[in-house]
Amino acid sequence: MITIALFLLGFGGNPAITVHYSLINEHSQGHFREFQNVGLQVFFAIGEFTIITLAYYITDWRQLAIIAAIPTILLNFANLLVFESPQFLYSKNKTQCVQTLNKIARINQCKPIQNDELITNPKSKEKNQRIYTAWDLVKYKSIRYVFIACVMMFFGIQLIYYGISFVSDQLGINFFTSNYIIALFELSAYLITDFLVTKLKRKRNIILGLVLVGLLSQYFLLKFDNPLFVVLQGILAGLMRFIICVIWALGFVYVSELFPSVVRSLALLLISAGGSIGSIVQTFLNNLCQQLKVHPMVVFGLIGMLCGFLLIPLKETLNQGLIENIEEEEQLMAKQNIDNRYKNDNKECQEVDKIEKQNEEREFLIIRGQNINTVTKNG
Repeated sequence: MITIALFLLGFGGNPAITVHYSLINEHSQGHFREFQNVGLQVFFAIGEFTIITLAYYITDWRQLAIIAAIPTILLNFANLLVFESPQFLYSKNKTQCVQTLNKIARINQCKPIQNDELITNPKSKEKNQRIYTAWDLVKYKSIRYVFIACVMMFFGIQLIYYGISFVSDQLGINFFTSNYIIALFELSAYLITDFLVTKLKRKRNIILGLVLVGLLSQYFLLKFDNPLFVVLQGILAGLMRFIICVIWALGFVYVSELFPSVVRSLALLLISAGGSIGSIVQTFLNNLCQQLKVHPMVVFGLIGMLCGFLLIPLKETLNQGLIENIEEEEQLMAKQNIDNRYKNDNKECQEVDKIEKQNEEREFLIIRGQNINTVTKNG
């Protein structure tokens, strides 16, 4: 029963987190979207502090599970107060989209709009009628490698993140103390990233962060019985946790800026799911490393470094506008517009030629009639 409960917890919890990121990206714009994406992580760290404190005072795991479930239940009711994304509603029901926009307008004390005031053009109409799937993320060349590289980025991040949790439990320090220290590093990382997110370059800092964590992880190749060594390992684990949390927060922002609007939420969902595989693989790699007598963090760090190198071909997105459509679809629509314009021009030319021909025939008939009348009079 416990296994089933944990499965259902993960099955419902992780998708809910990703859906909230998608909702933030669809509701927010500009720098506010960046602050929101990273700010959400701050509350994860606060939640980590809270659960450690509760676990310290509540030793019965059943009571702890029930108390931890209360905020989740309350959150479900709080979600009823959140408006559905206008961007999503526009593709499904234009009337509901206008109603939601007007509710937001009332709160912001702005002028309401009417149905016919929404901008509609053939391109957006065609885009909204299309249902995108996971196949579209690998079908189009312009986003195929981006998708694969981002999946591997999140894979490496989660592999290291949960690997550090394992290391902190093996330091010989009190369980609650070590987790408090790790949570403190994590909270600091999210707060600092949220403050600097509008200035930090995404690609460069993520790559440098993964490389730095990979290099720091090689310290675990060393083995000493000195108590100072254990302290240094603890500090190093905290520093690595700090760096990987900065990378993780930047990663969510980077992914939301790399993909076009039409597949952004889908890409974020699948990339997050792919990253979760890293947390699963971490357990098996950990057991394998113990059999080979190699410290797991050494392997985790090297894998993370390799995942970081995959981002090199990607573009930087800091202070760049969000992409609306997939490049290949834009080119196809542009070609169709040119073809349609060409057809319309040909049609207009044909109509002009037809009118000119009719005019010539009419003039010929008039002249012919005049000639016949002249001959008749002379006769």
